[in-house]
Amino acid sequence: MFFKRKKSKENEEYIVLSEGQLMWRKFLKHRVAVAAAIILIILYIVVIFADFFAPYGMLTNHTDYLYTPPQITKIRFIDTEGKFHIRPFMYRQIQERDPKTLRFVYKDDVSQIDDIRFFVRAEEYTMLGFIKSDIHFFGAGEGKIFLLGTDIIGRDMLTRIIFGGRISLSIGIIGVIILVILGTIVGTISGYFVGWVDTIIQRLIEILRTIPQIALWMALAELF
Repeated sequence: MFFKRKKSKENEEYIVLSEGQLMWRKFLKHRVAVAAAIILIILYIVVIFADFFAPYGMLTNHTDYLYTPPQITKIRFIDTEGKFHIRPFMYRQIQERDPKTLRFVYKDDVSQIDDIRFFVRAEEYTMLGFIKSDIHFFGAGEGKIFLLGTDIIGRDMLTRIIFGGRISLSIGIIGVIILVILGTIVGTISGYFVGWVDTIIQRLIEILRTIPQIALWMALAELF
């Protein structure tokens, strides 16, 4: 496709763009698509390097912090005395049992402050199967940090979500790859043989398209 770039009334310059360049230009003009792509890239980076970004190991449980509520709302810069701290911090949580409900409740111990730091040393891990390290993206030093709380056996929910994201995001890529491979094979067969082969394939595709996708995927999940 040709685009005209005006240099002057007498002299005009024309440039030729390939299909890929045209697609890239159209993509960049779509702000929502660009924002979604950036978010998706960030999510894939986080789940690929989950051992680094997660504050704890996937199976690490903290027996002293069962069913801890989310601490993301407890991050502070100003303490109870009105003093401003450069680093964000949280008061250490104390576990107590409610005498009426017998449930564990957590209260702030204002005498103990845990600074939130980046690139802290904590549990050792092996990332991608061969990179050994003990540096995590963030942590609370000697204290514990559970931004989204913990589950019934004390596992950090944020860590579980980050590691679980590997499966969720992998399904999308694998599904697209399978669809491209199957679509290429079926389309090639249909276009090569034409005639009754093409007719049967097209009718089968139309039948599949009439089935609700959710029900179809549930049926396939049960089969495999």
